[in-house]
Amino acid sequence: MKDAPEWFQNDMKEQIIMTATSDGFFSVWMTVFSDEPQILLALIDKFPGTRKGCYDKQGEIKKDLFSEKLG
Repeated sequence: MKDAPEWFQNDMKEQIIMTATSDGFFSVWMTVFSDEPQILLALIDKFPGTRKGCYDKQGEIKKDLFSEKLG
C-alpha cells in the first residue's frame, strides 16, 4: 500500500479505523499495525474509553507508564 497514491492510502486508513472501531478488539488492531504510527494514533483517538495519556507520540505504550500518575 505504500506505493499507492496518497488519496488511496488516506481512504484505506479511514476504512481501517471504521472497521476496527465497529468490530472492537483494540489490542489486536494495535498489534497488527504496530509498525504504522499513523494508524496507531488514529486507533487510540477513535476507540471510546482509550486513555490517550498512556501512549507516546508514536502510538506506543509509554515505557515509564507505571512510574507516572495517570490523570
